[in-house]
Amino acid sequence: MSKSSMATPDWCSCPVSSSTPTPRPNIHQVLQAHLTRYLQPLDLTGQIAYGTPMIFGGYADVSRGVWRVHTNQPSVAVKVVRSPAAGSPKYELKRYDKRRRREVQVWKRLQHRNIVPLLDRLQLLCGVAEGLNYLHSKDVIHADLHPGNILIHNNGHPCLTDFGLSSINAEFAGTSYFTATMCAAIRWCAPELVPPQEDVESFSPRLTVACDIFSFGNVVLQVLSNKLPYYNIKQDGYVLIQMRNHRPKRPPHALSDVHWEFIQSCWGSEPSLRPTAGKVHQSLLTLCKG
Repeated sequence: MSKSSMATPDWCSCPVSSSTPTPRPNIHQVLQAHLTRYLQPLDLTGQIAYGTPMIFGGYADVSRGVWRVHTNQPSVAVKVVRSPAAGSPKYELKRYDKRRRREVQVWKRLQHRNIVPLLDRLQLLCGVAEGLNYLHSKDVIHADLHPGNILIHNNGHPCLTDFGLSSINAEFAGTSYFTATMCAAIRWCAPELVPPQEDVESFSPRLTVACDIFSFGNVVLQVLSNKLPYYNIKQDGYVLIQMRNHRPKRPPHALSDVHWEFIQSCWGSEPSLRPTAGKVHQSLLTLCKG
């Protein structure tokens, strides 16, 4: 046997202590330790300077800030998510934190220019549809699509934000999905998410990708016409009554017949009648070329 081979430890022949061996962690514990150490969200505490909120959403507020320690000190959107109600049991707070962190990990895993890393309106909408198609391809439902959740990057690309967070907030806020989130964005909401008047609190809607398509149709309506969905109805409470059986009214002299037909295709009365995000994107690309 050579000296070099003798210098190499033989783990099978190493002496074993007669004392009780230290218990080894199981594979679940090893993986959990790895996730805790390496996959935590980036902590920017103390690195961001921001002021009072500029936008108030259904479950969070948004301020404009500056990332001070970054080389270029870029402007950033700072979203502060409201915590569960005071006095919530510790186990609920722990579950809430776990779900939030998991959503952040999903967000980190999505690498696309139309997801949060002046265009022609149709080109901008193409970018939104492309980002939505990417989310759906990853089995992620946005669940709260409206203009307030579409940011425009410095390079002009539209970026989707807040996907999936609204439904999590509803789960841990002790209220229904509708009352927790949709009240703030009711004009963009799919009708199947609106509860019957006699059963608002216990109503449990079924979120699908088709809900996002309906909301996208309302986004297109607003972007192309500069009019809110249901612009002719001032009070959101009346919008809620109207939207179960009626679609938004066509703004006069604001939309071509082709664009109006496209918007209506996103509003299929049954979710199964609405196009996929991929088809929506392809249709918009065709409109851009025309």
